[in-house]
Amino acid sequence: MMYKKSKIYIAIILFQIIVILSPTTNALTKVPAGTIIGNAATATYYDENNNQYTTTSNVVQTVVQAVCGVDILPDEDVQKEGVPGETVYLSFQIVNTGNSENTFSLQTQNGSYQKSIYLDKNQNGVIDPGEQTVNLLTLGMDEIANIIVVVSIPASANSGDTDSFSIVATATNVGSCSDSGNINVNVLNDAIIRTNKSVDKSKASPGEIIAYTISFKNTGTKDAFSIDGFTIDNDSGVEGILVSDKIPDGTAYVTGSASGNPTSNPNGFVVYSSDGTNWFKNETDVSGGVKYVGFFMPDNDPTNDSTESVLAPDQQGILTFKVRINNPYNGNKNYIDNRASISYKTTGGISKIVNTNETHTEIPVSEQVDISVGALNDPEEDSGDNWDNDNIAENVPAGSWVIFKHTAKNNGNLDDVINLKVDSANTSLPQNAIVEFWNSSASAKLIDTDGDGNVDLGTVEKNNERDFIVKVFIPPDTPSKSKDGNVDYYITIMGISHNKPSEIDRSKDNIDGIIGASVDIGKWNTVGDSQNDPSDNDTDGSNDSDDILASDNGKELKIITTQEKCSVIVKNIVNPGEKAVYPIEILNRGGYSDSFSLEAKQYVGTVKF
Repeated sequence: MMYKKSKIYIAIILFQIIVILSPTTNALTKVPAGTIIGNAATATYYDENNNQYTTTSNVVQTVVQAVCGVDILPDEDVQKEGVPGETVYLSFQIVNTGNSENTFSLQTQNGSYQKSIYLDKNQNGVIDPGEQTVNLLTLGMDEIANIIVVVSIPASANSGDTDSFSIVATATNVGSCSDSGNINVNVLNDAIIRTNKSVDKSKASPGEIIAYTISFKNTGTKDAFSIDGFTIDNDSGVEGILVSDKIPDGTAYVTGSASGNPTSNPNGFVVYSSDGTNWFKNETDVSGGVKYVGFFMPDNDPTNDSTESVLAPDQQGILTFKVRINNPYNGNKNYIDNRASISYKTTGGISKIVNTNETHTEIPVSEQVDISVGALNDPEEDSGDNWDNDNIAENVPAGSWVIFKHTAKNNGNLDDVINLKVDSANTSLPQNAIVEFWNSSASAKLIDTDGDGNVDLGTVEKNNERDFIVKVFIPPDTPSKSKDGNVDYYITIMGISHNKPSEIDRSKDNIDGIIGASVDIGKWNTVGDSQNDPSDNDTDGSNDSDDILASDNGKELKIITTQEKCSVIVKNIVNPGEKAVYPIEILNRGGYSDSFSLEAKQYVGTVKF
């Protein structure tokens, strides 16, 4: 330990104020209207002894205002083909991207064909009995509504005609936002395959089985032709029409559940794949598991290498299969969306890939709450009760702040607020010690953002971490303790879930060794020894090198005795009327800046001869 000697007689005072606003929410996270955001100012200052102090202001609360936002999906322009006299159906999603509930008007603009808008309640892409037209939608924050725009192509329309129009959603309750989607309905005198996908359950739980059905029909005026280049059972260059579907994420294909028709004229059959490119007629031939299911219809003359007709006008078919939802469900969303596609050629030799509507199945995810708190960058290293030695500080100076760095993690499947609290039953600190929770940069104290009376880390998103600091003030009067490998003081902090207060994780900060306050006083260039001067209750300098004598300022008095015929030099006497100047040096033996009061006591003695 390095000691600092002081010969300064004038105190120097530094006062520095740092004010920092501490927002409690992430600027990149959407905040619901009406949310109260708290901000607090933190001041840090130093006294004349360079001791650091902090204080925090009252919390200023701000109410988040409603923000308008709406989006029509898909974002790109939509192209739809139809034959004269046909009714075509276009699926869209209306998304409330604002931060509060809002009502939106729906209408189509421009174009000359007759149009209407339906609410697709079960999100299956078709108009079912009981589903009605809609011109107003009320949606909560981030809520999605599926709609179907119905367009009637006049029988008098000619091949090559196009009806271009827009669908527009406009807010009527909060703000004035709007969005639009552009659609082109193209009249075609050729093969047109319509396809639709449905699911048997709009809501399902992990472990349940759901069934998909893909239907298709040539609604055009001419035959649909085969595409060349499919690979089936390792035979490349196979010609035909393929209906294909990817097994949705978070699910697994149910073995033996796929079937399809027509199985004759054309001779269709189910195919399976792990990559969507190499297809097999038997499930067991698929290496790596079935990730795609399809229904393949070869051309009517497989011996002919040229492209052949497959589906005549009004011919139709279906593909069905089942999947089981993983348990536990490990999808990225709490719903399963899926769409299929069909590939064919027109009589003009144009290759077409037609996508189905997108099915939607809600997965009610059971809440899983799990938080952990540990040393910096190791929040999960102290799982269970293994939290005794997360951090350790050694030789902490009394009168100083010691900093412990931590990381907390939300291991649950929902966003959570992690509250912080001292576990008093597992904490041993000196009397009048202070514990504070600060952000990771130590620029602002943490505050209570969820109103439960505890400071917290704010909202921590699922599978995300948050760093923070625990500051502990060791009082100046804490006695010295040697660093010997044994813990002298410790503090245990608790991370507590807001979603489930019984979910608690702990982390322990230890202190080994305290450098207590200590001082040595003596004449210049003598302090620093182990003596507690004056140890012999005298000031003649005979036993204690620190004794301060008048002779140290050059004053002496010479006395001659007649009987002994000798002289004695007395060094601690000055002439009457003169000042005795004693050069004093003070050594701060403590580990932190300190202040000392000095007291001089006068002793009157007599010189005897």
